[in-house]
Amino acid sequence: MKKLVRAEYRANEHFSTPNAPNTYIAYIAKGLFRLYLIDQYGKEATHDFTGEGLFMSSYGAIILNKIFPMYIQALEDSEIYLLSRDEFIYLWQNDLRWKNILQKTTEFDSLELRNREMGFLLYDAQTRYAHFLDRYERYAERIKLRYTASYLGISPETLSRIRKNTTITASDAQLLHMKKDDKFLDG
Repeated sequence: MKKLVRAEYRANEHFSTPNAPNTYIAYIAKGLFRLYLIDQYGKEATHDFTGEGLFMSSYGAIILNKIFPMYIQALEDSEIYLLSRDEFIYLWQNDLRWKNILQKTTEFDSLELRNREMGFLLYDAQTRYAHFLDRYERYAERIKLRYTASYLGISPETLSRIRKNTTITASDAQLLHMKKDDKFLDG
């Protein structure tokens, strides 16, 4: 296996754009990224955030060799290590540890997507914001409010009102997470 390739991304620089081949999986050593879409009207919708210590890519796109339909943008100056698609596929097919990493990542992502969808159906914006603080505790203060609002499906003005009228902190969000009805949001 070749060495991982170190790369730096400046704030606002894109790691991936739609219709571009997805040829790398990245390990984030330092920094923060957001995954987002742009709808037919030109409006951005933030799908997810990912940061230090995590892998970043579309695993399905890598495995199936398909185009990834999202933008991945650095939110701050970041340092990543790249693994080529071919090397990733080789490791996935031949190394049980990598297969386990991919399986755990896929399971986690699937549960997080389900939880987020359920959150939109079951909870008001204030509760979704509390869940956001819980999930992204390490990153919340580093994410611009307009991106947080986009992720929550609300306007920046609504998010400002929520933040002004409540004193929800990441610790409060964890407490809320422990008290909520886990049958819907945790499996």
